[in-house]
Amino acid sequence: MLERYGVAFNQLAEGERAPRTDAQRQFVEAANGIREPETKYEKTWSRYMQRVAWENDPENRGAMGPRRKFFDDREDWKRMAGAQWGDTIRRARGFDD
Repeated sequence: MLERYGVAFNQLAEGERAPRTDAQRQFVEAANGIREPETKYEKTWSRYMQRVAWENDPENRGAMGPRRKFFDDREDWKRMAGAQWGDTIRRARGFDD
């Protein structure tokens, strides 16, 4: 649901998009804490925002484990190139006898 509607939910909650229906108006009220979330959309957004707040709290960093750094030094690619995979595949397919 968040993948499909998350951008629209965020725009409504942040006021970047004006609500056009009663359901959207109620969503904005729930997102801003004016009333309790009732629909599955409101509850999903509320839980998501609670999770985002929890993850952004520095005291919870330890519970999430270390942050991964995505560093690609291409060592795997170098090893694969050195192994001459292309020749192996050609031989397996019978092209290089």
